[in-house]
Amino acid sequence: MQAIAINRVVHRLRETSWLGLLKCAYLIFLGSFLVGLAVPAEMRSAFVKPVTLVLVMMLFIAKDFAHAPEAFARFRSARAARQAPHQVLATLLPPGVAGWFRLEREMWRGWWAWMCRRPNPARRPEGVALHYLEHGSYGTAAAIVLVAIFGELPVSHLIASLMVADPALELKVHLLLAIGSVYSLVWVAGDRWHVSSGYHVLGEDELDLKVGARAAARIPLDQIAGASRVTESRAEWCRRNGSDLRDSAVISPIDKPNVVLALVPGAQIPLSLFGVERNAPQYIFLYLDRPELLLARLAPMR
Repeated sequence: MQAIAINRVVHRLRETSWLGLLKCAYLIFLGSFLVGLAVPAEMRSAFVKPVTLVLVMMLFIAKDFAHAPEAFARFRSARAARQAPHQVLATLLPPGVAGWFRLEREMWRGWWAWMCRRPNPARRPEGVALHYLEHGSYGTAAAIVLVAIFGELPVSHLIASLMVADPALELKVHLLLAIGSVYSLVWVAGDRWHVSSGYHVLGEDELDLKVGARAAARIPLDQIAGASRVTESRAEWCRRNGSDLRDSAVISPIDKPNVVLALVPGAQIPLSLFGVERNAPQYIFLYLDRPELLLARLAPMR
């Protein structure tokens, strides 16, 4: 019975995404903050804060151990392939963490190219261009975020100056606000540089999907079982069709998907999503300015 209970916990940890784990950590910190308001300051410093840190650390350590078999398998494969030492060591990291570092590097590279006004040299294969920026809201959303960053920064600094009495603490708050604004600017500008000249390509025998540095996949057309328009959210569509939400992915700059692709069951299609390399799920949701260009070539979904 104890072994069954442990297996259930391990399975639950493996099924929980790293984003879901971050949400759990946030709830732990929030609960700790609320408890700290109700207890004396001495107990808060001596008990509540250390216990909170231990709980969060145990949560992430348990998640890491639950994925240890896959990590060791990646490690052995990397060593057998004689990869560079840093690449071999990176296989021991959770895929989401390693993917985040890869995506982070690309965003800084895109930001620097945006600052230098360099054009995006990415070349796309020949075929029918399936655009997603001409009628989408990505450009508007990026502009709004940029304006919000520069407009919110002086307001935040003014509020911090009025609410923080300690000069040393005020300096730290101003520094953190400035770092957060610069970091947000790097991501918005870097992502815009990567995405700005991109589009999907429908070729003679494959569909080449690419959204900047965030997503990329090349799907042979004979591995697509069908496609159809979507007017509801991904969660609603999966619920209506009896599909697991985890067996789907969204490839879109920001707009709500209007097309869903169903891959052949068991298809082995490499998919790069937010820096993480994985097999593509059975259902892929896309946003296209003109979905009819793709649907005319693919069989309707049953």
